[in-house]
Amino acid sequence: MPARNIDHDAVRDALVADGWTITHDPLTLTVGERPLHIALGAELVPFAAEKGTERIAVDKLTRYRDAIRQVMTEYAAWKPQVPTVSSEQIHDPIQDHYELKYVGWDGPRRVHSTAFHLDIIGGKIWVQFDGSNRPVAEALVEAGVPKEDIVLAEQPPRLRPHTGYGVG
Repeated sequence: MPARNIDHDAVRDALVADGWTITHDPLTLTVGERPLHIALGAELVPFAAEKGTERIAVDKLTRYRDAIRQVMTEYAAWKPQVPTVSSEQIHDPIQDHYELKYVGWDGPRRVHSTAFHLDIIGGKIWVQFDGSNRPVAEALVEAGVPKEDIVLAEQPPRLRPHTGYGVG
């Protein structure tokens, strides 16, 4: 059996920290009559993912990521009045960070602004910033996200119970 790579333990620890289960360390397969040695065998638990200290159903995260992508695509389709300004979608499903930005030039003025910024934290969509003229929280509700799973993070925590949305 070959010697372990110097990164083996770091890779194994990173996989475990990211929610993977190590099934074989090492994994040995036989192809014909030749043994094949694979450093690690791992699988991601299909029904749940770790997010902080809370376990959240993957299907819920997938639904919320899809809803964000749908809303972001709709908003990005609205072209700015200035033809030299375009929308830019930022999707980071690993960190669950999403932004819609406008970039370009309006004559001599540089445009680089955020239309909205969303994060998924603890199984809820946090509206960190909404600079759009149509509230993104309403569009998320229309896309199927329950109001209690949307947190208007721009609002002070003491006011959030009065918004009709989640409190965090």
